[in-house]
Amino acid sequence: RMWSEWGSNELMRLLQLYLLCGSSQPSPQMMNFGPITVGALVLLLAAALQPVHAAECSSDCEAEFLSRCIPHKQGTGQDAATAYSSCRDEVDAGTGPLAAVCAAGCGSTAAMIAAGSGSSGGDGDVDDGTGDVPSEQPMTPTLCSSTNKGRCECANLNTPTSAWQGLATYTWWIDGVQRCFTTFASSSAQSPMPVVLFMQCYAKDSLGGMTLGGGTASETLQQASRFGIAMFFLSTPDGGWDFGADGVVTDDNPQPCSTADSKDIAYLSAVFGLIEGSTETYDASKVYTMGFSQNGMFAGYAGFCF
Repeated sequence: RMWSEWGSNELMRLLQLYLLCGSSQPSPQMMNFGPITVGALVLLLAAALQPVHAAECSSDCEAEFLSRCIPHKQGTGQDAATAYSSCRDEVDAGTGPLAAVCAAGCGSTAAMIAAGSGSSGGDGDVDDGTGDVPSEQPMTPTLCSSTNKGRCECANLNTPTSAWQGLATYTWWIDGVQRCFTTFASSSAQSPMPVVLFMQCYAKDSLGGMTLGGGTASETLQQASRFGIAMFFLSTPDGGWDFGADGVVTDDNPQPCSTADSKDIAYLSAVFGLIEGSTETYDASKVYTMGFSQNGMFAGYAGFCF
């Protein structure tokens, strides 16, 4: 009961106090705790060595962990595993921005754990460049399949299918580089739907990095379903967006939005092409962009160029 109500830090302080103050004659400090026997000390020490089975982190905590903390850490050069550990340390210590939405010491969800390994937690495999080259390499966005998936995680191939309903990943090749993005459209929404382009370069196309590790259990998708919004999750294998003319605007090139300025212009053009070619599903007059940090900059760049 002491372990569950006090936590490990308080019990370790109690042990430390016993070792510092314990003697044949109880000290005043020890009297505050009542009689402590060697047997009690052994029980406390055994408890301290046992893992804590904390309650699982909330959906708000998971969303902040996946969409803000891990991308921020990766933006400083950390890999997925190191970024996960850094964010996990903040949760355990109850510090940083995560403290506002995460209960200190809460247990990682499956999606949080998957993000630390760079995977989505689904059954779709990822080609990391060491496997076979896909037999199909489409030149325009094509629904992801077993023959063209390559390095992309395919939400529509994950199981159980009920957990990924409404999600679909598209893939194609631009100048020899495979690109992909994932869409979500609720079957209960009224069509044509407004579209939100969710930018997440740090995910490097992984579903877990785009807060989709849990499929339709994602809070983002639950909100999209509630308000009848189609979501497009955009990313890049580079881990960072390519801004036109290195982000420099001049009198000679006031709008660096050509494919010569940025390789991601061709990527965005293909995404908009899919939207404009599916007007029965998407409302091409109501397209919005969103992102945080560098992804917020790219959201602005996409709006500026298109």
